[in-house]
Amino acid sequence: MCDIFILDNDIKIVGLLKAWLLSEHIVDNIDKIISSKNVELAKEKIEQLLLQDKKIPAIFLVDIHLNEYLDGINFLEWLKEKSIVTSVFAITEIHLDKDCLSKLLNIGVDGIIKKPFDFDTMYFTFLNILQVNNYLKHANIDRFTEYGAQSIKQFKEWLGKLNEISNMHSTLRKEQECH
Repeated sequence: MCDIFILDNDIKIVGLLKAWLLSEHIVDNIDKIISSKNVELAKEKIEQLLLQDKKIPAIFLVDIHLNEYLDGINFLEWLKEKSIVTSVFAITEIHLDKDCLSKLLNIGVDGIIKKPFDFDTMYFTFLNILQVNNYLKHANIDRFTEYGAQSIKQFKEWLGKLNEISNMHSTLRKEQECH
């Protein structure tokens, strides 16, 4: 079982997620779910965990559209600045444009969960993450975790650059077609 952090300003969504996490035995008791309805409180809670040398939650579920702006992205950037290595999922109910999607990938988001939730997909995604985390813990290869995180970061940076090149190529092609 693992700890999960939910950042969402909709109390009904938080309640729904908590009930689902408990019913699917992703967490074994409600105390393993930390939630916050705003970014400042979320940061304070994480800072307290860091100061007390407590375990950081294995999975973060972050609504990126808090209070009608991309407040959740600011929180994800803050997690990255703090070098907190964990599995992070962005929650959104609207279609994300390329810039927002690229920003999320550069931050290090592991996945995007669309509202309304597809609980079957979420279940298998979480199960895979927990199995990988459990394997790493029991295989005693924690030293590779940092290397893996760096590799993933480099790959996402490369993917972002590749996306930029692709966009530039598309723009050039359109310009040539107009002339």
